[in-house]
Amino acid sequence: MPVVSGSPSLGHPPADGHAQGQPPRGWDQRPRVCILGRDRRLVVARGTAALAARETFQGVRVGFQGKPGAYSEIACEKAFPGCVPAPYRVFSDVFKALSEGEVDQALLPMENSTGGSVHDVYLLLPKYGLHVVGEYSLGVEHCLLTHPSTDVSSIKRVFSHWQALAQCAQYCERMGYQMVEHDDTAGAAAMISANQHNDAAAIASSRAAEIYELDVKAKGIQDKEDNYTRFVGLSNAPSAPPCQDPSECKTTIAFACRDGAGGLQELLSRLLALGINLEKIEPQAMLNEPLIDAASGRKFNYLFVADFKGSIAEPKFDQAFELFEEYTGYYRVFGSYRRHAF
Repeated sequence: MPVVSGSPSLGHPPADGHAQGQPPRGWDQRPRVCILGRDRRLVVARGTAALAARETFQGVRVGFQGKPGAYSEIACEKAFPGCVPAPYRVFSDVFKALSEGEVDQALLPMENSTGGSVHDVYLLLPKYGLHVVGEYSLGVEHCLLTHPSTDVSSIKRVFSHWQALAQCAQYCERMGYQMVEHDDTAGAAAMISANQHNDAAAIASSRAAEIYELDVKAKGIQDKEDNYTRFVGLSNAPSAPPCQDPSECKTTIAFACRDGAGGLQELLSRLLALGINLEKIEPQAMLNEPLIDAASGRKFNYLFVADFKGSIAEPKFDQAFELFEEYTGYYRVFGSYRRHAF
């Protein structure tokens, strides 16, 4: 069974959403949130049956950011066996394509074990209000790619996505290379192939070298041998929250505390008392309302995107949502899904 699941083509039944408060201006206001409420057990049962019948994603179009040969494309093929990867230039194009039905699902990077969070994706996730239906962590081995006519001693510049450059920063510094940012890793490889820069190289995958007919001058140039990128699968339709073993699941929620960051500590403490542990939290500035007048004075205002251990199929999450209603002016559940063990 694939780690990422919950394709719209599976025919998931309509589900009661769970959101509270008014979304900030510019956010998607369609009530597409998560499976909760009185019909939870019925929805879980029907959704699980549909998932069990699907072993591959043959013919399902999965959007990703980058050109063919990008690590995101490789992750698509591993997370969605049999899918048709669909490349898009920038992250916002992927979100738009999924929202408008050009693709069935999307797979986007959220964080890297060396380079940290992919902030652009965190910013876009609340805006479009799509559902998180799974995750996949891909081991990333970076390669130094050049045109066949380029001698390694003549390399002065390396082109790649900023995340890849961050993951290979020590190597580039040691070699004396100037790092130049590009839209994506495979795009940098395609540029080197097309322009035949004899003093330049790309940091990309070995697959990109095959596609764009480049030489691999070095492999495994990332600063940390264990280098993983965590991707999330997105869908227009929610998937049934996995509930066979909640300890193997996580739930992603976006929320804005009424008291800004000041109310965050108390909310998390109350959730911890319920047995709901925080796994990751990513603050984003509320661009349309950057400051709030709280009881303790004027403060910066944040939207938090957080991963919690467990599944919304657990009864304790009913109590958790009462706390979100108490402490936040807005929250949205993006989904519960199975943790990818790697």
